[in-house]
Amino acid sequence: MNEPTAMDAIDKRILRIIQKDASLATREIAAQVGLSQPACWKRLQRLDASGVIKRRIALLDPLKVGLGLTAFVSVPGGRSFRQGNCALRRRNRRDGRSHGVLSHGG
Repeated sequence: MNEPTAMDAIDKRILRIIQKDASLATREIAAQVGLSQPACWKRLQRLDASGVIKRRIALLDPLKVGLGLTAFVSVPGGRSFRQGNCALRRRNRRDGRSHGVLSHGG
């Protein structure tokens, strides 16, 4: 069973810091929590090895990478709607923006 990892107040401060900015250098994190760089590095390694830190990721600005708003809407329609929707989905699939949702109206 997954037992909680024992953490002290400094570990928790380190985790709060890297949750806000995982790109910080160890020396910057160490300075913020009042540790030497090697002591902070050892704590980060222990938190990594124990699975507390699953991964470090980058959050991208969707507009700056060319991704706008994604909206899922439900629009009832007849045959002409379905034909137009199929054409739109073909174009979006070509552009890498296709999503499909199937529903049985009721």
